[in-house]
Amino acid sequence: MGDLVKQICEKTGISEEDSTTAVKLVLDFLDSNLTSECKKKINELFGKGYGTSYGKDYGNS
Repeated sequence: MGDLVKQICEKTGISEEDSTTAVKLVLDFLDSNLTSECKKKINELFGKGYGTSYGKDYGNS
């Protein structure tokens, strides 16, 4: 998740904290709307425990 947050900071000029919040919101949205197979791919990209309340293991959803 850190690489994505860094890219958002660089390209938009917003703070790391705001970038992290944005990424977490998107991940929550995806968790609510994607199939379990897609969630497994997200887990592969971001790993387990990539955020506080967002640290879901998408491979087991």
